[in-house]
Amino acid sequence: MTGPLNTQDTITEERLTKALEVLSSVVAEHGDKHLPLLQMIEGQLAQLHARKTARDTSHAVSGLLEKVA
Repeated sequence: MTGPLNTQDTITEERLTKALEVLSSVVAEHGDKHLPLLQMIEGQLAQLHARKTARDTSHAVSGLLEKVA
């Protein structure tokens, strides 16, 4: 089913961080078979941080260029 995303479908830093907390407990309790899922969520959080850093850098450079022009 396709359609507009609602707020429940949005991947946020808070949701990924909460997922890591839960999955860390699951791995600790039930073993390494759940480790790939934990690593996937860690990767998604790292990508989210990288995109945010790139966006912030882009905005900063854009602001500097506007001041120079």
